[in-house]
Amino acid sequence: MKSPRLRTVALNVLVAAAAALASLALAEIGVRTFAPQPTGPSQFAFDPVRGDIPVPGQHGRRTLPGVYDYTYANNSLGLRGPEIDFSDTAKRRVLVLGDSFAYGVGVSDEQTSVSLLGRYLASRDPSLEVVNAGDPGVGTDYELKFYRTLGTRLKPRLVALYFFANDFEDNSFAKYYAVDGQGAIVEQSLSGSVGSRKQALSGNRFYNWLISRSQAANLLKQFAINLMLRGRVAGDGPPAGVIAYHNDNGYSDEANTRVTGVLLGALRDEVARDRADFIVFYVPPRENVALFQEKGALSRDESALTGICQALKIPLYSLTPLLASQTRDLSALYFAEGHWTALAHGLVAEFVSSAAAERLHLQ
Repeated sequence: MKSPRLRTVALNVLVAAAAALASLALAEIGVRTFAPQPTGPSQFAFDPVRGDIPVPGQHGRRTLPGVYDYTYANNSLGLRGPEIDFSDTAKRRVLVLGDSFAYGVGVSDEQTSVSLLGRYLASRDPSLEVVNAGDPGVGTDYELKFYRTLGTRLKPRLVALYFFANDFEDNSFAKYYAVDGQGAIVEQSLSGSVGSRKQALSGNRFYNWLISRSQAANLLKQFAINLMLRGRVAGDGPPAGVIAYHNDNGYSDEANTRVTGVLLGALRDEVARDRADFIVFYVPPRENVALFQEKGALSRDESALTGICQALKIPLYSLTPLLASQTRDLSALYFAEGHWTALAHGLVAEFVSSAAAERLHLQ
């Protein structure tokens, strides 16, 4: 027979466990009611060359209550979309580089502008294959790194870059490449990056189970990300997977505009060495579109990119007038957290396909 003391201890443990479970349940209910959070498995894996990339081979679902609910599939290279047959020399490829807007955060695979672009171009030339190399949270330095390590192997005929306004800021972190005072590009080590330090957590089954189901757990994760954002330093870059955040004052300044120009020039030259064409599309935040609707003016960031592309003789296509001309209700084009809706992806796909067809000389 158990002693009274042992029964008391067991009862206290049960009461404490019940109280803890009740507290967790109340926290979950509170977060779901007052501060809904996105849920889904860990989005990123650490690659020693490419850094934080979408988890290779992952097929998943991501939800943000009242905002989006989408499914996605990454291939074995961590690219959104089907596997790529490098041995198929009959394919003529269009490579799309960019961040979360190119990847298509918020919409399912068949709704992304890049997927739609592939269908539009293939209907005109079945030999064309569009590759989505979008990686949420990256800037031009990653895109240069990607092209040098994997993009060139694709032997693209056309490379299209989606440039989002905050890429100016991303480029200032020197995560993949730094630009010295003489304009030389210096490769950076990823061995001590945030991604390399958290890779064990990202691959943990319990962690992925928890963040796929608990909004309270995702609120804690977002709190940790915000702390990292406050304390970030050059070389770390922003934590991957954050929302399409906007800075009311814009992102470009003299220093990061210079760095961005050097990186874009290097990417242009790499593409030219492969005898491919290179074009850039400016991706405006919702606020840029509202500014254009109100005053007919381009944002400071878009003006800075325009100056860079003019100096480098890179064809630049602005998506700002396109989106501004569609509707005054920008919630039809942008989710509340900042990314494009399926409607916006469709509009962008038509615009990009027209520009791409012209560059590829399609009939």
